[in-house]
Amino acid sequence: MQKVVILCTVVLTVMLLVLPVAGCQERQPEPVPETKTYTNSEFGFSVKYPRHWEAAEYSCLQRWLYLEEGQGLTPVMFGPEEPSDYTLISITIYKRATQWKTLEDCYESYKQAWATDPDSGEIIRDPNQLAISYTQIAGLPAIIITYSSDDSPREARLVFFKDGVAFDITYSTDPAFYQQNFYYFELIINSFEFD
Repeated sequence: MQKVVILCTVVLTVMLLVLPVAGCQERQPEPVPETKTYTNSEFGFSVKYPRHWEAAEYSCLQRWLYLEEGQGLTPVMFGPEEPSDYTLISITIYKRATQWKTLEDCYESYKQAWATDPDSGEIIRDPNQLAISYTQIAGLPAIIITYSSDDSPREARLVFFKDGVAFDITYSTDPAFYQQNFYYFELIINSFEFD
């Protein structure tokens, strides 16, 4: 019996000394994908995006609507070369962002548009499903709005202002791929810089 007690004491002591050390192994960072750089000289910005993705630029009609009508212009959209999960990241620019004076105005506008049916005006989604956080992008204050529902793709939007122009970077994907591809959204927003 005394041998069993000694053996149990030794095993327990070894476990108490070895397990905490084994759990303290340094966590390896996520591998950084090879990237390409997209540069937009008209609006003076550049971003990095995954090498296995494509950057699609806007059409002439979109440009006319942006300049003449004051609507948002999406100069570029990013997505996988082999679209298998419906993931898109777009950058939309609102030259006349008169409806948004602050980041909070932007949030309230998105909340209303997201929760309300555009045809009937009825509330169709719970606005409490929206979450906001604040950050900085290119040294400017920014808001990140995330939302999801059972009837729509998962999305995250980052909005910031520079010289009266609103920049809206939107990440949209199938809910099954949201966490897996969120890293690419972070890559684009963290690499965003003005020339």
